[in-house]
Amino acid sequence: MVICYIQITDIEKGPSDATESASWAMSGIADSIQAGIVSGRDEATLAPKAFMTRAEVAKLVQQLLRKSDLL
Repeated sequence: MVICYIQITDIEKGPSDATESASWAMSGIADSIQAGIVSGRDEATLAPKAFMTRAEVAKLVQQLLRKSDLL
């Protein structure tokens, strides 16, 4: 499943902790990153097992609404 993620995003630009994500989530994570909805904690860290803050959820919802032309 990591292969699917690596094919969609550039290895050097991708999060260094992407392999910590569940294998079933890799394609959804890759699609979300490519669409610009999810960006991670910083350029090198996705933190897939960390809890999200309210600010991070608000940013994610805002990005989703903007990409859907609803905002």
